[in-house]
Amino acid sequence: MLVLLTLAGLGMYISLARGLDGNIRAALNARADDLATAVAGGAQLESGRPGSLQLAEPDETFTQVIRADGSVLYQSGAAAPGPVLSAEDRIRAGQEPVEQVVAEIPGLEHRVRLVARPVSADDDTVVVAAASLEDRDETLQLLAQALAIGGPLAVALAALLGYLLAAAALSPVDRMRREAAEISGERAGLRLSRPAADDELRRLADTLNDLLARIDSGRERERGFIADASHELRTPLGILKAEIELALTGERSPDELRAALLSAAEETDALTDLTSDLLTLARAEDGRIPLRREVTDLSALLAEVIDTQRDSPQARGREFVLRAPAELRAGVDQLRVRQAVRNLVGNAVVHGDGRITVSVRRLGGGIEIAVEDAGAGIPAEFRDSAFERFSRASTARGRPGSGLGLAIVRAVAEAHGGEARLGEGSRVEIVIPDADS
Repeated sequence: MLVLLTLAGLGMYISLARGLDGNIRAALNARADDLATAVAGGAQLESGRPGSLQLAEPDETFTQVIRADGSVLYQSGAAAPGPVLSAEDRIRAGQEPVEQVVAEIPGLEHRVRLVARPVSADDDTVVVAAASLEDRDETLQLLAQALAIGGPLAVALAALLGYLLAAAALSPVDRMRREAAEISGERAGLRLSRPAADDELRRLADTLNDLLARIDSGRERERGFIADASHELRTPLGILKAEIELALTGERSPDELRAALLSAAEETDALTDLTSDLLTLARAEDGRIPLRREVTDLSALLAEVIDTQRDSPQARGREFVLRAPAELRAGVDQLRVRQAVRNLVGNAVVHGDGRITVSVRRLGGGIEIAVEDAGAGIPAEFRDSAFERFSRASTARGRPGSGLGLAIVRAVAEAHGGEARLGEGSRVEIVIPDADS
Protein backbone atom coordinates (compact mmCIF):
# COMPACT_ATOMS: atom_id res chain seq x y z
CA MET A 1 0.00 0.00 0.00
CA LEU A 2 2.91 2.33 0.73
CA VAL A 3 4.17 1.79 -2.82
CA LEU A 4 0.73 2.62 -4.23
CA LEU A 5 0.49 5.80 -2.17
CA THR A 6 4.01 6.78 -3.21
CA LEU A 7 3.17 6.30 -6.88
CA ALA A 8 -0.10 8.22 -6.45
CA GLY A 9 1.70 11.09 -4.69
CA LEU A 10 4.39 11.17 -7.36
CA GLY A 11 1.73 11.29 -10.06
CA MET A 12 -0.07 14.10 -8.25
CA TYR A 13 3.17 16.07 -7.87
CA ILE A 14 4.09 15.70 -11.55
CA SER A 15 0.55 16.55 -12.68
CA LEU A 16 0.44 19.71 -10.56
CA ALA A 17 3.91 20.78 -11.71
CA ARG A 18 2.91 20.38 -15.35
CA GLY A 19 -0.33 22.27 -14.75
CA LEU A 20 1.42 25.21 -13.08
CA ASP A 21 4.10 25.33 -15.76
CA GLY A 22 1.45 25.27 -18.46
CA ASN A 23 -0.47 28.13 -16.87
CA ILE A 24 2.69 30.23 -16.43
CA ARG A 25 3.81 29.56 -20.00
CA ALA A 26 0.40 30.50 -21.40
CA ALA A 27 0.33 33.73 -19.38
CA LEU A 28 3.85 34.68 -20.47
CA ASN A 29 3.07 34.02 -24.12
CA ALA A 30 0.00 36.21 -23.83
CA ARG A 31 2.04 39.06 -22.27
CA ALA A 32 4.74 38.71 -24.89
CA ASP A 33 2.10 38.88 -27.64
CA ASP A 34 0.56 42.01 -26.10
CA LEU A 35 3.94 43.67 -25.73
CA ALA A 36 5.01 42.79 -29.26
CA THR A 37 1.74 44.14 -30.61
CA ALA A 38 2.18 47.39 -28.67
CA VAL A 39 5.76 47.85 -29.88
CA ALA A 40 4.85 47.07 -33.47
CA GLY A 41 2.00 49.59 -33.19
CA GLY A 42 4.47 52.42 -32.39
CA ALA A 43 3.95 52.79 -28.66
CA GLN A 44 6.27 55.38 -27.08
CA LEU A 45 8.94 53.64 -24.98
CA GLU A 46 11.69 55.20 -22.90
CA SER A 47 14.93 53.34 -22.54
CA GLY A 48 15.73 52.02 -19.10
CA ARG A 49 12.55 53.28 -17.43
CA PRO A 50 8.97 52.03 -17.27
CA GLY A 51 6.87 53.48 -19.99
CA SER A 52 3.16 53.69 -20.34
CA LEU A 53 2.77 49.91 -20.46
CA GLN A 54 2.11 48.08 -17.19
CA LEU A 55 1.27 44.45 -18.04
CA ALA A 56 1.85 42.66 -14.69
CA GLU A 57 2.59 43.08 -11.01
CA PRO A 58 6.18 44.31 -10.53
CA ASP A 59 7.07 41.79 -7.81
CA GLU A 60 5.87 38.79 -9.84
CA THR A 61 6.80 39.50 -13.44
CA PHE A 62 8.79 41.86 -15.57
CA THR A 63 9.03 42.69 -19.24
CA GLN A 64 11.76 44.08 -21.47
CA VAL A 65 12.09 45.33 -25.01
CA ILE A 66 15.67 44.84 -26.22
CA ARG A 67 17.36 46.00 -29.41
CA ALA A 68 19.78 43.78 -31.26
CA ASP A 69 22.71 45.78 -29.86
CA GLY A 70 21.60 45.00 -26.27
CA SER A 71 20.11 48.33 -25.36
CA VAL A 72 16.89 48.14 -23.35
CA LEU A 73 14.11 50.23 -24.82
CA TYR A 74 11.58 49.35 -22.16
CA GLN A 75 11.46 47.51 -18.85
CA SER A 76 8.84 46.94 -16.21
CA GLY A 77 9.21 44.95 -13.02
CA ALA A 78 11.85 44.46 -10.34
CA ALA A 79 14.75 43.20 -12.42
CA ALA A 80 17.96 45.24 -12.44
CA PRO A 81 18.54 47.44 -15.47
CA GLY A 82 20.28 45.74 -18.34
CA PRO A 83 19.29 43.05 -20.81
CA VAL A 84 18.29 39.72 -19.30
CA LEU A 85 19.25 37.90 -22.50
CA SER A 86 22.79 37.17 -23.59
CA ALA A 87 23.93 38.16 -27.06
CA GLU A 88 23.52 34.60 -28.27
CA ASP A 89 20.00 34.34 -26.84
CA ARG A 90 19.08 37.74 -28.40
CA ILE A 91 20.19 36.56 -31.83
CA ARG A 92 18.21 33.29 -31.43
CA ALA A 93 15.14 35.11 -30.06
CA GLY A 94 15.26 37.51 -33.03
CA GLN A 95 14.73 34.52 -35.33
CA GLU A 96 12.27 32.36 -33.34
CA PRO A 97 10.52 32.30 -29.97
CA VAL A 98 12.67 31.20 -27.02
CA GLU A 99 11.44 29.76 -23.71
CA GLN A 100 13.76 29.01 -20.82
CA VAL A 101 14.12 28.97 -17.06
CA VAL A 102 16.81 31.27 -15.71
CA ALA A 103 18.25 30.41 -12.34
CA GLU A 104 19.36 33.91 -11.42
CA ILE A 105 18.55 37.37 -12.72
CA PRO A 106 19.99 40.49 -11.08
CA GLY A 107 17.41 42.12 -8.88
CA LEU A 108 15.32 38.93 -8.42
CA GLU A 109 15.81 36.39 -5.65
CA HIS A 110 14.19 33.39 -7.29
CA ARG A 111 14.18 31.39 -10.47
CA VAL A 112 12.43 32.96 -13.44
CA ARG A 113 10.73 31.53 -16.49
CA LEU A 114 10.95 33.83 -19.49
CA VAL A 115 9.59 33.95 -23.02
CA ALA A 116 11.40 35.96 -25.73
CA ARG A 117 10.29 36.54 -29.30
CA PRO A 118 10.87 39.08 -32.13
CA VAL A 119 8.51 42.01 -32.52
CA SER A 120 8.08 41.15 -36.20
CA ALA A 121 9.82 39.33 -38.97
CA ASP A 122 11.30 42.61 -40.27
CA ASP A 123 12.36 43.97 -36.90
CA ASP A 124 15.21 42.47 -34.86
CA THR A 125 13.89 44.03 -31.67
CA VAL A 126 13.07 41.34 -29.05
CA VAL A 127 10.35 41.44 -26.40
CA VAL A 128 10.80 39.48 -23.17
CA ALA A 129 8.10 38.44 -20.71
CA ALA A 130 9.24 36.73 -17.53
CA ALA A 131 7.63 35.53 -14.31
CA SER A 132 9.04 34.44 -11.00
CA LEU A 133 8.66 30.74 -10.16
CA GLU A 134 8.62 31.42 -6.43
CA ASP A 135 4.90 30.79 -5.96
CA ARG A 136 5.06 27.74 -8.19
CA ASP A 137 8.01 26.25 -6.30
CA GLU A 138 6.43 27.04 -2.91
CA THR A 139 3.22 25.32 -3.97
CA LEU A 140 5.08 22.20 -5.07
CA GLN A 141 7.19 22.28 -1.92
CA LEU A 142 4.07 22.43 0.25
CA LEU A 143 2.60 19.52 -1.69
CA ALA A 144 5.79 17.51 -1.28
CA GLN A 145 5.79 18.19 2.48
CA ALA A 146 2.13 17.25 2.74
CA LEU A 147 2.77 14.01 0.89
CA ALA A 148 5.88 13.26 2.98
CA ILE A 149 3.96 13.77 6.22
CA GLY A 150 0.48 12.75 5.17
CA GLY A 151 1.58 9.66 3.21
CA PRO A 152 2.91 7.71 6.23
CA LEU A 153 -0.03 8.94 8.30
CA ALA A 154 -2.43 7.74 5.60
CA VAL A 155 -0.63 4.40 5.47
CA ALA A 156 -0.78 4.06 9.24
CA LEU A 157 -4.45 5.05 9.31
CA ALA A 158 -5.26 2.69 6.44
CA ALA A 159 -3.36 -0.13 8.16
CA LEU A 160 -5.23 0.50 11.40
CA LEU A 161 -8.54 0.71 9.60
CA GLY A 162 -7.73 -2.43 7.60
CA TYR A 163 -6.80 -4.25 10.81
CA LEU A 164 -10.04 -3.23 12.46
CA LEU A 165 -12.09 -4.21 9.42
CA ALA A 166 -10.25 -7.53 9.10
CA ALA A 167 -10.73 -8.22 12.81
CA ALA A 168 -14.43 -7.45 12.51
CA ALA A 169 -14.77 -9.58 9.38
CA LEU A 170 -12.85 -12.50 10.87
CA SER A 171 -14.46 -12.39 14.30
CA PRO A 172 -17.06 -14.98 13.21
CA VAL A 173 -14.20 -17.23 12.10
CA ASP A 174 -12.50 -16.88 15.47
CA ARG A 175 -15.78 -17.56 17.22
CA MET A 176 -16.32 -20.70 15.12
CA ARG A 177 -12.73 -21.76 15.91
CA ARG A 178 -13.38 -21.49 19.64
CA GLU A 179 -16.65 -23.35 19.31
CA ALA A 180 -15.01 -26.07 17.21
CA ALA A 181 -12.31 -26.48 19.87
CA GLU A 182 -15.04 -27.20 22.44
CA ILE A 183 -16.65 -29.92 20.30
CA SER A 184 -15.48 -33.40 21.19
CA GLY A 185 -16.61 -36.96 20.71
CA GLU A 186 -18.06 -37.04 24.22
CA ARG A 187 -20.78 -34.48 23.50
CA ALA A 188 -23.04 -34.94 20.52
CA GLY A 189 -25.35 -32.36 19.02
CA LEU A 190 -23.02 -29.35 19.34
CA ARG A 191 -23.02 -27.01 16.36
CA LEU A 192 -21.23 -23.87 15.23
CA SER A 193 -23.09 -20.57 15.45
CA ARG A 194 -24.09 -19.09 12.09
CA PRO A 195 -22.99 -15.50 11.24
CA ALA A 196 -25.85 -13.05 10.74
CA ALA A 197 -24.71 -11.98 7.28
CA ASP A 198 -25.66 -14.22 4.39
CA ASP A 199 -22.14 -14.59 3.00
CA GLU A 200 -19.37 -17.14 2.49
CA LEU A 201 -18.74 -17.48 6.25
CA ARG A 202 -22.37 -18.35 6.85
CA ARG A 203 -22.25 -20.96 4.11
CA LEU A 204 -19.03 -22.31 5.61
CA ALA A 205 -20.73 -22.60 9.00
CA ASP A 206 -23.68 -24.42 7.39
CA THR A 207 -21.30 -26.82 5.63
CA LEU A 208 -19.37 -27.53 8.83
CA ASN A 209 -22.63 -28.03 10.74
CA ASP A 210 -23.76 -30.52 8.11
CA LEU A 211 -20.42 -32.28 8.51
CA LEU A 212 -20.88 -32.40 12.29
CA ALA A 213 -24.40 -33.76 11.80
CA ARG A 214 -23.05 -36.54 9.58
CA ILE A 215 -20.33 -37.30 12.12
CA ASP A 216 -22.92 -37.50 14.91
CA SER A 217 -25.12 -39.69 12.75
CA GLY A 218 -22.21 -41.98 11.91
CA ARG A 219 -21.24 -42.14 15.58
CA GLU A 220 -24.78 -43.07 16.54
CA ARG A 221 -24.88 -45.75 13.85
CA GLU A 222 -21.55 -47.08 15.07
CA ARG A 223 -22.75 -47.20 18.66
CA GLY A 224 -25.98 -48.86 17.60
CA PHE A 225 -24.03 -51.33 15.49
CA ILE A 226 -21.77 -52.23 18.40
CA ALA A 227 -24.73 -52.53 20.77
CA ASP A 228 -26.73 -54.69 18.36
CA ALA A 229 -23.73 -56.84 17.50
CA SER A 230 -22.97 -57.34 21.18
CA HIS A 231 -26.57 -58.34 21.80
CA GLU A 232 -26.61 -60.79 18.89
CA LEU A 233 -23.28 -62.31 19.87
CA ARG A 234 -24.27 -62.69 23.50
CA THR A 235 -26.99 -65.28 22.85
CA PRO A 236 -24.99 -67.87 20.86
CA LEU A 237 -21.97 -67.38 23.10
CA GLY A 238 -24.13 -67.98 26.15
CA ILE A 239 -25.63 -71.12 24.65
CA LEU A 240 -22.20 -72.34 23.61
CA LYS A 241 -20.83 -71.80 27.11
CA ALA A 242 -23.82 -73.57 28.67
CA GLU A 243 -23.39 -76.60 26.39
CA ILE A 244 -19.71 -76.84 27.25
CA GLU A 245 -20.37 -76.52 30.99
CA LEU A 246 -23.08 -79.19 30.76
CA ALA A 247 -20.70 -81.51 28.94
CA LEU A 248 -18.14 -81.03 31.73
CA THR A 249 -20.46 -81.58 34.68
CA GLY A 250 -20.98 -85.08 36.13
CA GLU A 251 -20.92 -88.33 34.28
CA ARG A 252 -22.27 -87.95 30.74
CA SER A 253 -23.00 -90.75 28.36
CA PRO A 254 -21.36 -90.74 24.93
CA ASP A 255 -24.71 -89.90 23.32
CA GLU A 256 -25.22 -86.94 25.63
CA LEU A 257 -21.71 -85.70 24.98
CA ARG A 258 -22.24 -86.09 21.26
CA ALA A 259 -25.51 -84.12 21.43
CA ALA A 260 -23.81 -81.36 23.43
CA LEU A 261 -20.95 -81.16 20.94
CA LEU A 262 -23.38 -81.06 18.01
CA SER A 263 -25.27 -78.22 19.67
CA ALA A 264 -22.00 -76.41 20.32
CA ALA A 265 -21.00 -76.91 16.69
CA GLU A 266 -24.32 -75.42 15.53
CA GLU A 267 -23.84 -72.39 17.73
CA THR A 268 -20.28 -72.05 16.45
CA ASP A 269 -21.59 -72.10 12.88
CA ALA A 270 -24.12 -69.44 13.84
CA LEU A 271 -21.33 -67.32 15.33
CA THR A 272 -19.25 -67.78 12.21
CA ASP A 273 -22.11 -66.71 9.97
CA LEU A 274 -22.88 -63.74 12.20
CA THR A 275 -19.29 -62.48 12.28
CA SER A 276 -19.07 -62.93 8.50
CA ASP A 277 -22.25 -60.88 8.08
CA LEU A 278 -20.93 -58.19 10.41
CA LEU A 279 -17.68 -58.00 8.45
CA THR A 280 -19.59 -57.68 5.18
CA LEU A 281 -21.70 -54.85 6.55
CA ALA A 282 -18.67 -53.07 8.01
CA ARG A 283 -17.00 -53.19 4.60
CA ALA A 284 -20.21 -51.99 2.95
CA GLU A 285 -20.30 -48.92 5.22
CA ASP A 286 -16.73 -48.07 4.17
CA GLY A 287 -17.57 -48.70 0.51
CA ARG A 288 -14.97 -51.46 0.34
CA ILE A 289 -16.92 -54.66 -0.41
CA PRO A 290 -14.46 -56.49 -2.69
CA LEU A 291 -16.05 -57.73 -5.91
CA ARG A 292 -14.64 -60.31 -8.26
CA ARG A 293 -16.85 -60.14 -11.30
CA GLU A 294 -16.87 -63.04 -13.70
CA VAL A 295 -19.32 -64.39 -16.21
CA THR A 296 -21.65 -66.57 -14.15
CA ASP A 297 -24.50 -68.94 -15.04
CA LEU A 298 -27.14 -67.46 -12.74
CA SER A 299 -29.62 -70.26 -13.45
CA ALA A 300 -27.16 -72.85 -12.14
CA LEU A 301 -26.21 -70.61 -9.19
CA LEU A 302 -29.86 -70.23 -8.08
CA ALA A 303 -30.47 -73.97 -8.48
CA GLU A 304 -27.49 -74.62 -6.22
CA VAL A 305 -28.79 -72.24 -3.54
CA ILE A 306 -32.25 -73.89 -3.67
CA ASP A 307 -30.72 -77.37 -3.31
CA THR A 308 -28.75 -76.22 -0.26
CA GLN A 309 -31.78 -74.63 1.43
CA ARG A 310 -34.09 -77.55 0.60
CA ASP A 311 -31.97 -79.83 2.78
CA SER A 312 -32.27 -77.60 5.87
CA PRO A 313 -34.51 -78.82 8.72
CA GLN A 314 -36.78 -75.75 8.51
CA ALA A 315 -37.51 -76.37 4.80
CA ARG A 316 -38.87 -79.87 5.14
CA GLY A 317 -42.15 -80.22 3.28
CA ARG A 318 -41.77 -76.86 1.50
CA GLU A 319 -42.01 -76.61 -2.27
CA PHE A 320 -39.32 -74.76 -4.23
CA VAL A 321 -39.83 -73.43 -7.77
CA LEU A 322 -37.05 -72.02 -9.99
CA ARG A 323 -38.05 -69.84 -12.92
CA ALA A 324 -34.97 -69.13 -14.99
CA PRO A 325 -34.01 -69.39 -18.66
CA ALA A 326 -31.40 -71.94 -19.53
CA GLU A 327 -27.84 -70.73 -18.97
CA LEU A 328 -28.60 -67.07 -18.23
CA ARG A 329 -25.12 -65.57 -17.86
CA ALA A 330 -24.06 -62.25 -16.38
CA GLY A 331 -20.90 -60.59 -15.08
CA VAL A 332 -21.31 -60.69 -11.28
CA ASP A 333 -19.45 -61.74 -8.16
CA GLN A 334 -20.55 -65.35 -7.63
CA LEU A 335 -19.76 -65.43 -3.90
CA ARG A 336 -21.64 -62.21 -3.06
CA VAL A 337 -24.67 -62.97 -5.23
CA ARG A 338 -24.87 -66.46 -3.75
CA GLN A 339 -24.71 -64.95 -0.26
CA ALA A 340 -27.52 -62.46 -1.04
CA VAL A 341 -29.81 -65.05 -2.64
CA ARG A 342 -29.14 -67.51 0.19
CA ASN A 343 -30.25 -64.83 2.68
CA LEU A 344 -33.47 -64.20 0.74
CA VAL A 345 -34.31 -67.89 0.43
CA GLY A 346 -33.40 -68.45 4.07
CA ASN A 347 -35.76 -65.63 5.12
CA ALA A 348 -38.54 -67.21 3.06
CA VAL A 349 -37.88 -70.57 4.70
CA VAL A 350 -37.83 -69.22 8.27
CA HIS A 351 -40.39 -66.41 8.11
CA GLY A 352 -42.54 -67.30 5.07
CA ASP A 353 -45.02 -70.01 4.27
CA GLY A 354 -46.01 -72.28 1.40
CA ARG A 355 -44.24 -72.48 -1.92
CA ILE A 356 -40.99 -70.56 -2.40
CA THR A 357 -40.39 -69.15 -5.89
CA VAL A 358 -36.99 -68.01 -7.09
CA SER A 359 -36.82 -66.28 -10.48
CA VAL A 360 -34.28 -64.49 -12.63
CA ARG A 361 -34.67 -62.54 -15.84
CA ARG A 362 -33.01 -59.90 -17.95
CA LEU A 363 -34.38 -56.43 -17.32
CA GLY A 364 -33.10 -53.68 -19.59
CA GLY A 365 -29.33 -53.60 -19.19
CA GLY A 366 -29.30 -55.69 -16.03
CA ILE A 367 -30.50 -58.77 -14.19
CA GLU A 368 -33.44 -59.05 -11.81
CA ILE A 369 -33.42 -61.81 -9.19
CA ALA A 370 -36.61 -62.21 -7.12
CA VAL A 371 -37.59 -64.45 -4.20
CA GLU A 372 -41.15 -64.76 -2.88
CA ASP A 373 -43.28 -67.20 -0.94
CA ALA A 374 -46.98 -67.83 -0.42
CA GLY A 375 -47.08 -66.44 3.08
CA ALA A 376 -48.75 -63.29 4.42
CA GLY A 377 -45.90 -61.12 3.19
CA ILE A 378 -43.83 -58.41 4.83
CA PRO A 379 -45.79 -56.41 7.46
CA ALA A 380 -46.61 -52.86 6.37
CA GLU A 381 -45.02 -51.30 9.47
CA PHE A 382 -41.76 -53.13 8.72
CA ARG A 383 -41.36 -52.24 5.04
CA ASP A 384 -39.67 -48.87 5.62
CA SER A 385 -36.94 -50.38 7.81
CA ALA A 386 -36.70 -53.82 6.22
CA PHE A 387 -33.18 -53.26 4.87
CA GLU A 388 -31.78 -51.73 8.07
CA ARG A 389 -29.26 -53.69 10.15
CA PHE A 390 -30.65 -55.76 13.02
CA SER A 391 -34.15 -54.75 11.94
CA ARG A 392 -36.71 -57.48 12.51
CA ALA A 393 -40.48 -57.55 12.18
CA SER A 394 -42.50 -58.09 15.32
CA THR A 395 -43.75 -61.40 13.90
CA ALA A 396 -40.15 -62.64 13.55
CA ARG A 397 -39.27 -62.24 17.22
CA GLY A 398 -38.27 -65.55 18.76
CA ARG A 399 -37.32 -67.08 15.42
CA PRO A 400 -33.76 -67.78 14.28
CA GLY A 401 -31.93 -64.88 12.70
CA SER A 402 -30.01 -61.73 13.50
CA GLY A 403 -31.80 -59.15 11.35
CA LEU A 404 -28.81 -58.78 9.03
CA GLY A 405 -30.01 -60.77 6.02
CA LEU A 406 -31.77 -58.01 4.09
CA ALA A 407 -29.10 -55.47 5.02
CA ILE A 408 -26.49 -57.71 3.38
CA VAL A 409 -28.76 -58.17 0.35
CA ARG A 410 -28.89 -54.41 -0.12
CA ALA A 411 -25.12 -54.05 0.44
CA VAL A 412 -24.36 -56.68 -2.22
CA ALA A 413 -26.77 -55.11 -4.72
CA GLU A 414 -25.35 -51.61 -4.19
CA ALA A 415 -21.77 -52.91 -4.44
CA HIS A 416 -22.69 -54.17 -7.93
CA GLY A 417 -24.14 -50.74 -8.77
CA GLY A 418 -27.74 -51.94 -8.40
CA GLU A 419 -30.45 -51.89 -5.77
CA ALA A 420 -32.58 -54.11 -3.56
CA ARG A 421 -36.29 -53.40 -3.28
CA LEU A 422 -39.50 -54.81 -1.88
CA GLY A 423 -42.20 -56.02 -4.24
CA GLU A 424 -45.78 -56.90 -3.51
CA GLY A 425 -46.48 -59.28 -0.64
CA SER A 426 -43.36 -61.19 0.32
CA ARG A 427 -41.49 -60.51 -2.92
CA VAL A 428 -37.94 -59.13 -2.60
CA GLU A 429 -36.00 -58.16 -5.74
CA ILE A 430 -32.33 -57.62 -6.52
CA VAL A 431 -31.57 -55.58 -9.63
CA ILE A 432 -27.93 -55.73 -10.77
CA PRO A 433 -26.50 -54.06 -13.89
CA ASP A 434 -24.78 -56.63 -16.11
CA ALA A 435 -21.15 -55.59 -16.49
CA ASP A 436 -20.90 -57.50 -19.80
CA SER A 437 -24.22 -56.46 -21.32
